[in-house]
Amino acid sequence: DDEIQLLFELVSATDLPIGDKKTSDPYVVAYLGSEEIHRTQHISRSVSPIWTVDNGSLFVLHCTVQEFFAAADGISFYIKDYDKLGTNVTLAKLNIAQPTLLEMAKSDGIERFEMELDEMKHAIKASSKYFPSKLNLRVRNATPFDVSFLRQLHSIQKAKKLGIYADQAFIAPNTERVKLLKRESKVEDGVTLHRVKPFPDPSRDEYDTKWLSKEGIMKEAMAPSTNWVEAGSGKLGKLYLEVLHCDGLDNKDSTRKSDPFACIIYEDAIVNTDVVNDELSPRFMPWTQRAFCFNIQHPSSQVMIGIVDFDAENGMDDHDPIGRSTIDITNFRPSTEYLLTFDLYKSVLDDERPKAGTVTVRLRLEYDSYREFLKGSLAPPPVNYINLSKKHDFKTSYFVCNGEEVLGTYDKDAINSYRTELEGYADIAYYITQAIMTVVLWRGHREITVFGKKISLPLHSVVAFVMGVLLIDNFNYLPSFSLFSIAWLLLATNELRQRDPSPWHGSMTYMEMWNAVIRDKAPPIEIADHENEAAIRKYEAAVAERLEKEKLKAEQAQENAEKLEAFLHEEENAANAELETMETEMKGKTTFNPLAGVLLPSRTF
Repeated sequence: DDEIQLLFELVSATDLPIGDKKTSDPYVVAYLGSEEIHRTQHISRSVSPIWTVDNGSLFVLHCTVQEFFAAADGISFYIKDYDKLGTNVTLAKLNIAQPTLLEMAKSDGIERFEMELDEMKHAIKASSKYFPSKLNLRVRNATPFDVSFLRQLHSIQKAKKLGIYADQAFIAPNTERVKLLKRESKVEDGVTLHRVKPFPDPSRDEYDTKWLSKEGIMKEAMAPSTNWVEAGSGKLGKLYLEVLHCDGLDNKDSTRKSDPFACIIYEDAIVNTDVVNDELSPRFMPWTQRAFCFNIQHPSSQVMIGIVDFDAENGMDDHDPIGRSTIDITNFRPSTEYLLTFDLYKSVLDDERPKAGTVTVRLRLEYDSYREFLKGSLAPPPVNYINLSKKHDFKTSYFVCNGEEVLGTYDKDAINSYRTELEGYADIAYYITQAIMTVVLWRGHREITVFGKKISLPLHSVVAFVMGVLLIDNFNYLPSFSLFSIAWLLLATNELRQRDPSPWHGSMTYMEMWNAVIRDKAPPIEIADHENEAAIRKYEAAVAERLEKEKLKAEQAQENAEKLEAFLHEEENAANAELETMETEMKGKTTFNPLAGVLLPSRTF
């Protein structure tokens, strides 16, 4: 052919040099020779940016064969730091020769190529002392559909009708420095020091953070992160998540300890921390890849985190899953820093699952407009599809989402999980019964203070009584009351949640929500250490006692059912034996009842 058409996808870059004081605002400019052929949008405050379709990750190189091979340096990619006031300095560059490009295009865009960048002297300093800057991209021959799609996409974006994103983001764990260290600890001045993993702080003198005591390592792990990675394509707000440390992990290696790393999945992004080799209680240092800033698509999306033993050094083996957990951020307050510890399990089943360790994270939720945040919750969460080119990455991501069971098949584990889920719904019957009794018996539930005395008002009973009287008088109120009942139910549910003395389980009251909507900003919350601990323990003990009684009641009902079934079975056997005896006695005798053989069994039983 006389023409060249190549489709490029600029996926991400990692460990870029710092162009500003502490970070960079990188964007990519692509050249064919000296001619600019593409420019992405800049990603704010990130040295490991991710580009999507929405900010210019895709472009098509369309030129003649002569123009293609006439370019002296092939295709050149310049990564620059965006600056509103100053000069956009070049951070790094990459030249790919024409034969290499054509060879890369044979992968049909399936393989993602990690290309090491040449860092420029214009940058202030390197963001990582141990990891070189890299540009991750895909290349394949462009089809007519690709060309048509990009033209349509550019016209839509130019008209600002809607935003489109790729739903593809994957940041792999850093493994360049994962080695079996010969010496793990030493003693100096009577103090046992341990080697800091995976590497010391590159911004300080190496010997300051190369060997530390256990207390020193824990202190460093709890310090604020200095290396943040941005991921996701939402626009409602930002979720800041730091993986701090794990404790008591299961050992998955036979010859030494596990090499754990954390895999986090949130909406359309999959990210991984650095690998900490040969540790069952790893501490993730603030200068490593452990901190992630997710752009939020939907307020109800959950964070899924899994701890995995790194075993895919040769690209052939699979990582060994250790444990997983899910973080529900629905009731988290904005501008509030949460320090949370979660138990890890390999199974998603609620019964008979051993704990595989714990993981501690630090989390903060931020958004600009509370009204937009509430508006976003009215729509269902989007379905995201993330393509992974490596089998072990897919298996790891599947484990983080679903656990070790394959619940799509009808095996014993799947049936047990469905049974456990149905048994969990039985607890709802208690609350429904209590709600009915509260309304019918006019039980007080809303406390007010009158002349220094607390009085409980049966507001639900009053509302139900007024609705009943009005309906009897005019049945046309039924549609209005049906819609009102939805709001009534939501108010009652919120009231029930507020009875829990634990500040972790409560939610915003409706008055707080109204104030937040009016001010367009939700208030933060402060939770003191051991706040309401005595009341919480008393409340949890009462719930546990009630559940135990219900369990014993259910077991007694099951035992009575089995006894009844055994009794009926014995009665049936006795009746059958008596019938056989009577039939034996009647043999050879004359009877005047021709229906005796038919009616006798019924009468006997």
